Amino acid sequence: MSVNITDYNAIPESKKLHSSFKILEKDEYFPLAEDLQIHFLELPKLKQKGIKELSGIELWAEFLKEAGKEGSEKKIKELMERSEIMKDAVENLGKISEDDRMREIAWAREKARLDEISRIKYAERKATEQGMEKGMEKGMEKGIEKGLLLGKKKIAQNLLKLGFSPEKAAEAAELSIEEIMELKREIEK
Repeated sequence: MSVNITDYNAIPESKKLHSSFKILEKDEYFPLAEDLQIHFLELPKLKQKGIKELSGIELWAEFLKEAGKEGSEKKIKELMERSEIMKDAVENLGKISEDDRMREIAWAREKARLDEISRIKYAERKATEQGMEKGMEKGMEKGIEKGLLLGKKKIAQNLLKLGFSPEKAAEAAELSIEEIMELKREIEK
């Protein structure tokens, strides 16, 4: 998942504050991966409302827009009063901003989380590739078998055209009499 928070209009085709995208196959429209998403939160598209009128994603956008701005203390306080989650976010941001060690810990946790996700995705991809290799091997075996059968039939047809008996053609091409008789009917058409 990718979350992009912009202070400009990145998606001019939409007036929405939050846009979510999935990568789909271009003809059949199935997703590449269920959890692969790209989100855009475009802060300029936040409609001017009172704090009490803001919904969940709008609260976060307002927080992101105001956090760190000089003179925004009043709005931040209103956001904290509006939502317990917002209060926790502001308090944690304050703690992390003040303490270099906390900032390092938060960064290390996030990195570990992302590394674990990458490790799982890599393992899933490898497992899929191995499954595909086995499928390709089976497909190649079937293709070889089919090619051999076509070659045997071609040999048998040539022998029949040269006047060999069906029994001799069957023996030489390693085919059954029934298969030879079918080839003979096709030649006679």
